[in-house]
Amino acid sequence: MINLDQIELIEGGAELLESVKPFWEKLQVYHTSVSKYFSQDIDEYAFAQRKKGLLKKVINGMLKVEIVKCLENGNIIGYCISTIDADNIGEIESIYVEEAYRGNRIGEALMKNAIEWFDNNHVEVRKLYIVYGNDSVIGFYQKYGFYPLNIGFRQIM
Repeated sequence: MINLDQIELIEGGAELLESVKPFWEKLQVYHTSVSKYFSQDIDEYAFAQRKKGLLKKVINGMLKVEIVKCLENGNIIGYCISTIDADNIGEIESIYVEEAYRGNRIGEALMKNAIEWFDNNHVEVRKLYIVYGNDSVIGFYQKYGFYPLNIGFRQIM
């Protein structure tokens, strides 16, 4: 068990993206395992592509990367990436907490900080996407007012 006073939240921008790479890759492995139809597509989506897409998206917007560091051992144990695009639409792009540290309100702290950042920047439209099959996170996001809007379909070829 870890308390919130035993972590440090480090906030920055694009300069922190490489720090989240190993955790983003762990999240990709998980998404690949729960994806019912498109696990190969997820598996082939590299961090370099994701980083490039994020940087392109925020050319006329803003990027916030928040890293969670455990003060006891100095390890990074989670992150949250949020964006505000040129149309002032906010998106929680990716959030992850190491499995051993889940259930300690770290994800809650990351979500609250992202929402506060949206509030401070007067963002009225806020969104996030989850991989189909990752149903276990739906309740978590609903606690913060995020609800399913639609379900997209793509033909398997």
